[in-house]
Amino acid sequence: TGINNGGGRILSGFASAGLPREVIRAPRPVNQLSISVLENTQGVHEHVEKEKRTPKANQFYRTSEFLLGDKLPPAESNKKSKSSAKKHGGDVGHGFGAGSKVFKNCSALLERLMKHKHGWVFNAPVDVKGLGLHDYFTIIEHPMDLGTIKSALTKNMYKSPREFADDVRLTFHNAMTYNPAGQDVHVMAETLLQIFEERWAVIEADYNRE
Repeated sequence: TGINNGGGRILSGFASAGLPREVIRAPRPVNQLSISVLENTQGVHEHVEKEKRTPKANQFYRTSEFLLGDKLPPAESNKKSKSSAKKHGGDVGHGFGAGSKVFKNCSALLERLMKHKHGWVFNAPVDVKGLGLHDYFTIIEHPMDLGTIKSALTKNMYKSPREFADDVRLTFHNAMTYNPAGQDVHVMAETLLQIFEERWAVIEADYNRE
């Protein structure tokens, strides 16, 4: 592991700084190899140069890990969300990070819709080519589906809960626009939209009180 390798380099580094060999004496073979390297002046120089570079490499590695969204702590995500909201004119002062109550409520509501018996119709983008819907993009300007919403919510792309709600409504309104009243998909969309609006009213009220 990196820790073991780092440990070996640190011990040999002490030796190159002029400390007695007894200081680095240890049962591990890596120390014996470090001592033998010290017999060669050029080897010492190269080893010291490697020592100088090691902290930079480790620091970069830790930084790159920190930048990965899935490893950011919730607190940092909330700060980033608030900052983004202020910059883009979104809701300020509430926050919409993964650790917030409203985020959890929105996630739970979305999960309920996706697991509903009609949810499978709306959980993925419309297969326009597969279904032969040649006029779909002519009628529907902004396609949306619950799976895309879930991905955006997970990645904290919504600046406010209302943006989340707008996309959910768009999903069902698109279905009701493209499919005439009375058709199965239209009825399914109406059913899920009603469930959403009832639950959303409670979530929005709680959010406004915070």
